[in-house]
Amino acid sequence: MRYTLWGCVAVVSHSKSRTVWKMVRVPKELHDRISTLADREGVAKWKIVSRALTFLESWRRAGNVKKLPRFDKACWYIYKLASSVGIFKEVPSDDNYQKLLKTISQIEERLGIDCSLLKKAVEDYKRRPTVSNKIELNDVTKLVIGDIIAFIFLVQAQ
Repeated sequence: MRYTLWGCVAVVSHSKSRTVWKMVRVPKELHDRISTLADREGVAKWKIVSRALTFLESWRRAGNVKKLPRFDKACWYIYKLASSVGIFKEVPSDDNYQKLLKTISQIEERLGIDCSLLKKAVEDYKRRPTVSNKIELNDVTKLVIGDIIAFIFLVQAQ
């Protein structure tokens, strides 16, 4: 096990009997950042470096860099759907209706999620904007958002 920090930065090598310390040169700015974090958290400087390296290695192993665009895409559609439904409920005009249907069809085409129940709830609310139809629209919208979240996890598992 090797860690870095001391003076400039030192490497900690744990052998069975003792710890061996080694020096590593780092820029002053980096040393100052490490010192600030160590003081703030009340830990040794080498522990800050150790945590940073551990985090970096686990982040790379998980492949998070490749998953961010899909996650971002799913979050965008969740936001877009929630906004479109909210605007349509406030003002159930033909223009807002068409925009909501466009968002729903994008979710179906691009994410492959079945939105047939949502389309029916939107139609029902457009015909009769009652409280019970609004509740149905809310519930079905939550189901579709749940499906989008499930989509994120399915893509991540692959």
